[in-house]
Amino acid sequence: MNYKQHLFLGAAIFVMTIFLATQLKIEIPQQAIPLMLVVAVFASLFPDVDSQVSKINNAIELFLVGASIFLLYLYYIQQQMYYIFIAISLLIILIAIQLLKHRGIMHSFKVNAVISIAIGLVNAYLGVAFFIGYASHVLGDKVKKF
Repeated sequence: MNYKQHLFLGAAIFVMTIFLATQLKIEIPQQAIPLMLVVAVFASLFPDVDSQVSKINNAIELFLVGASIFLLYLYYIQQQMYYIFIAISLLIILIAIQLLKHRGIMHSFKVNAVISIAIGLVNAYLGVAFFIGYASHVLGDKVKKF
């Protein structure tokens, strides 16, 4: 599937899930739904972070490098070591992404569960939205194989 198909599938499955939740009388704050949709759509591209030619890979690489440079700048100004630690951590993540094989570990429900739970610890609704979007990508790729 290409990125447009993944975006559409992620949005469609998210909308269907919200509809089903309302039919089952599961309360979701109305003000949370737009941000949840954004997270689900983002997550629908996230498994392709392991593909060097994907749009999400390019965007995340740019973000990680930019954030690392900004953190080093903050360290220069404030002399706080945690800025260095976070910058190095981001650069390690960047290197790790380069070592991933396309459609390898990132295309698994285990990774989806770990990331979604981590996000869910911060905000349960966003964790669920991430899980839906990520799962739509993995399922879409599996269906396409047939």
